[in-house]
Amino acid sequence: MTHYLPRSTSGMMFGRPIPSQFSSADDLLISISNNGSSSDKAIIENLRIDTRVSESRAESFLQLICNQGLGPQEALNLYSSTKAARDFQTTSTNESNLAKCPPPTSQELLPNNTEFVSLMVIWPTLRSEIKTALKPLMELDEPLAESEFVQLLERVVEQDANLPVSRLQDAIEIAHQQLLHNVRGANDRFVWVGLSSEFEPLLQRYASDPARLLEVFGLGHLLVQSASNSEILPPKFILVLKYSIDELTTVARPSVLEAGLNPWHFPTCVSIVARDGGRTVILGQAFAAGIQPLREYVHNYRAIRKSDVIGILKFVPEPACNIDVAAARANHLKWTCLRNVI
Repeated sequence: MTHYLPRSTSGMMFGRPIPSQFSSADDLLISISNNGSSSDKAIIENLRIDTRVSESRAESFLQLICNQGLGPQEALNLYSSTKAARDFQTTSTNESNLAKCPPPTSQELLPNNTEFVSLMVIWPTLRSEIKTALKPLMELDEPLAESEFVQLLERVVEQDANLPVSRLQDAIEIAHQQLLHNVRGANDRFVWVGLSSEFEPLLQRYASDPARLLEVFGLGHLLVQSASNSEILPPKFILVLKYSIDELTTVARPSVLEAGLNPWHFPTCVSIVARDGGRTVILGQAFAAGIQPLREYVHNYRAIRKSDVIGILKFVPEPACNIDVAAARANHLKWTCLRNVI
């Protein structure tokens, strides 16, 4: 049976020895591993063993620690927010991760008709832009009040046949394009996606329990963030988006540098071919139900089109939500070892 964790990771970064000029980084990793929380330890473990980070990217990251005096997590947060889809533009940069890259190459590993699904929480700024876009579309004198907007979204979730859903889809497209126009560099960020063929059966199964869909999609951090904000937790609405790989220029398998400070990400093994994709770490009830981890990819940011929007889910956060990071990762490791995949 293959085991993906090395017996000792001391002196290692990204699955290889830390270069001598960056040796001071090792002391910081050891300190956090010994004294940090389970989430901190998970992130450090990812940095130690993720072999899919290319040498050029690894050196850039280590320079942030040793030359700029940042802690590993500070460096990871900074790197993941500044390095983006352009890092995957050439096969020489991260060949082992690429599934599609311009210009087309013989190494493309996903069929042209591959369909992706992504989940996007309608966060406050997007909500505001959608309400603004709805005003002329619905011939309103003023933008919808928040309570009216929530009622509109709930009607969509309930599939109210009397509601012209196309207007909301138009508003979402307009709102997202406006956000991209307002935020410089947004179109070079990553979007995390799963394969539609794997996700759609789960969507049918868990449409009435979206928290499980967030678990399956590897979005456990959203559950915890929601639970820690307040005792009175308003509902969240999640867009379900579906589109073809043909509309994307760069698709890759994620590494810890894309995952940033998400402790539920589990690094991929270099011995597994890229077409198998990474795997989400299944959490909580979804794991207990025997749901298999989804293959996951990242791609370059693109504007949402109204045709992408295939559904809206209502998610009511659970104030007592508590997810054991160490247990989730242990369960995931057990699953991958039993099946010799990751």
